[in-house]
Amino acid sequence: MGALALWSLLPAASGQTVDAQFLQAGYAAPGPVEVAPGQLVTLFFRGIGRMPAGGMRNAQAQTVPLPETLAGISAWIQQLPRTSPYPLALLSVRQHNECEEASGQPVCLLTALRVQIPTELGAAVGKLTVTVDGSPSRTFLIRPVRDDAHVLTTCDLTWDTNPGSDCGRVAFHADGTAISESRPARRGETIVLYAHGLGPTIPRVATGTAAPAGVELVEAAARQLAVRFLALRNADGSLPRYVEALPADGGNAVVYAGLTAGQIGLYQVNVKVPELLEIPILCGGDTRSNAVAKVSSSKGTENVALCVAP
Repeated sequence: MGALALWSLLPAASGQTVDAQFLQAGYAAPGPVEVAPGQLVTLFFRGIGRMPAGGMRNAQAQTVPLPETLAGISAWIQQLPRTSPYPLALLSVRQHNECEEASGQPVCLLTALRVQIPTELGAAVGKLTVTVDGSPSRTFLIRPVRDDAHVLTTCDLTWDTNPGSDCGRVAFHADGTAISESRPARRGETIVLYAHGLGPTIPRVATGTAAPAGVELVEAAARQLAVRFLALRNADGSLPRYVEALPADGGNAVVYAGLTAGQIGLYQVNVKVPELLEIPILCGGDTRSNAVAKVSSSKGTENVALCVAP
């Protein structure tokens, strides 16, 4: 008996292309996309055509509350037993041609929707639908999770979604300036990290609206959030989120966690740099950072590389 074949013969090329869209590689079919209520996130679609007049779909929200339609596109999530869907608030729409040829066929166009996931979502799996010029798409499964933490990176600040970009996470002084080699943090200073998707708040802020002052994480979400500091030269501040067990005596430098007043879906985490953090080497030259803040939530840990003065 011959060897088991795990492939089939391909038909001869017919000279025509097919409308195939590559999803991912792995050993299981793609599951529902996980998002947290209130999270700012970018949804990517292929197969959405240009504007009726022929131009690319590019638009930026100009009003608050955020609009539910931009560049002819809107989206909503349906969750049972609720009969009416939850509309997504849209911050911006961007479209570009991914194919080598300049045909501009819908299959060649990557359409990015920067949205806020509805804060009102419950725990049940929902169905996402996008409409283009009034025509609805098929549905896509969405699984709400309590938190889906994402510490802001340099690419988030400019909405750079190029997978080849170097997107290091950033930390800020209380006055809003970025921590850098020339402006390092100091031991004992309270610095600020910004994030999306940290979870539910008290009170809950309506989708697409700016947060008032004093909106904090609910206790259950706050208990899952921890930040600890280590002296570490040139830590990888763009390392993907990973799972790391927190030591029992690791401490927690979080002073405050909640929504940033006047912003939409933007969390801030105020953390105090430990007074006793040992700094064996200064930033400068080949030393781009000399410490790392490890931000941990229920989904794992993210590294924020930074400079700390002695």
